[in-house]
Amino acid sequence: MAPLNIQCEYKVDKEAEKNLINIEARKNILLIAKEAMNNIAKYSQATEAKIELKVINEELYLEITDNGKGFNNENKRSGNGLQNMKQRSEAVGGKLFIKSEKQAGTSIVFLIALAKIND
Repeated sequence: MAPLNIQCEYKVDKEAEKNLINIEARKNILLIAKEAMNNIAKYSQATEAKIELKVINEELYLEITDNGKGFNNENKRSGNGLQNMKQRSEAVGGKLFIKSEKQAGTSIVFLIALAKIND
């Protein structure tokens, strides 16, 4: 397999990491990020990807973006990867938002109240 040459930037806030105690939530959030990165590698044709994990207003905020080819949300059938991410976010009581446009990349945002992950 040829290298993909995707420049990745990771920003993980220490406060976010400190609050992510619940094992089930931690596992599901990791798998959401893994699925998003897998989709970037397989489909996006991106040259850049960013992952940011931080705390905003008592919520854990995970954002994964790329500068790839994107897709039209209205015409795209949700594949297993997108469905799995949605199911994982719902399983831990979080919210998942997917925004993508043709030739403008994709952004995936996951939000969950800190109270649900730090027990």
